Amino acid sequence: MNLFPFVVLFWFSLSRAEEVSDILDVYCSGPGAPTPFPIPATNSSPALTLTQLHVLVRHGDRTPSNPFHALGNATWNCSGTMSLQGANAGGASSVRMFNMAAWANTNPLPGTCLLGQLTPRGAKQHTANGVGLLTSYTDFLSQITDPSQVYVRASQYQRTWDSATALLAAAFPQLKTKKSLVLHQVETRYDGIFSPMNCDTFVDIASNLSMTYPPLIDFIANELAPAVEGLAAQLNLSLADAQDAVFNSADGWACYHCHNKPLPINRTQLASLVTLMYKYYSIQSLSPTYQSFQNGQLFYEMEQIFQQQQQKKFVLWSGHDSTLQSVLAGIGAYPTTQWPPYAAHLRFEVWEEPIPNGFSYVRAIYNNEVLTLTPSFCSGGTLCPWEGFLKLLQSGQPEGWRQRCYQAPYPFF
Repeated sequence: MNLFPFVVLFWFSLSRAEEVSDILDVYCSGPGAPTPFPIPATNSSPALTLTQLHVLVRHGDRTPSNPFHALGNATWNCSGTMSLQGANAGGASSVRMFNMAAWANTNPLPGTCLLGQLTPRGAKQHTANGVGLLTSYTDFLSQITDPSQVYVRASQYQRTWDSATALLAAAFPQLKTKKSLVLHQVETRYDGIFSPMNCDTFVDIASNLSMTYPPLIDFIANELAPAVEGLAAQLNLSLADAQDAVFNSADGWACYHCHNKPLPINRTQLASLVTLMYKYYSIQSLSPTYQSFQNGQLFYEMEQIFQQQQQKKFVLWSGHDSTLQSVLAGIGAYPTTQWPPYAAHLRFEVWEEPIPNGFSYVRAIYNNEVLTLTPSFCSGGTLCPWEGFLKLLQSGQPEGWRQRCYQAPYPFF
């Protein structure tokens, strides 16, 4: 796999950096908890009724996730962080203290944290998300007393479990005495939602985009190619070292910045790296071929659960920034400037008209902004007909995606 187009993506002219330096504040602090919105307006009377709520989140604040990110002797404190008992056990009240003793000889970060671990700040971000959801949907969520009406899906990374735990504990106080709230996972090599890079077909697609997708070719030629030269000159590195350092460092350096720890570059430079990285992946995610393989399994799961409104009332997808990026692109509502921050949240509300009409609609809300969905399925409005939204999800599942990527039988449906 040719890494060059990935490693050069983090640098651009510092003349633009002041315009975007505040993105780090949003990235670190998160978008704020979900807030309530009025019931969507239609011609029906009485008003629409909420029948199902999906929430797709990025995990909260974390430590650096790669040993390459460890800088100097900066210490990290994760004492007291909540954690699920296991992949398929535990409820909102089933938590434990993070056991550092078992990791005493394997932890490259000074202090009490592991690589890529949810921090206490990250747990608080998702506690706030849970409180915000409960405040926004009090009547709807308080009526959910059967754990089987809640579906929770997370990646194999512990920080997504812990983020889900914090959110659920706050959103469902009535379930705290129950022990049967199940968190679903798929083995990493078969998980097309959170680990698509395990699919050789997807890797080939991602690798070839820099040579086959015109918007990305143009971006690399006009911004990335000269940018890596500027980085090498400014940091007094060889071109190869600059490429390697940037490719491995931008994400980790953002973690250090969020916790006011020393960095080898300044805030303005880091904002530049983060912004350019996000722009590259934004363009990449808009490629229809890339998008369909990135979203295929998630859209399949969502389609199945959207058709179980009587059985599944609340659905939580606890994932990563790349998850949100691709889904937003797939529904035609991709933000233009902001990398999905820690604890970012995307809501899909399913609203139903009263009988005899009985029509259903889907409304999407990203970080407290109501989205306009892709016109081809949703008429370009903020309230998408349910049938149109299902067709949108089906359009994001390329023919043969499972046979080409994930050979194991699907475990949940």
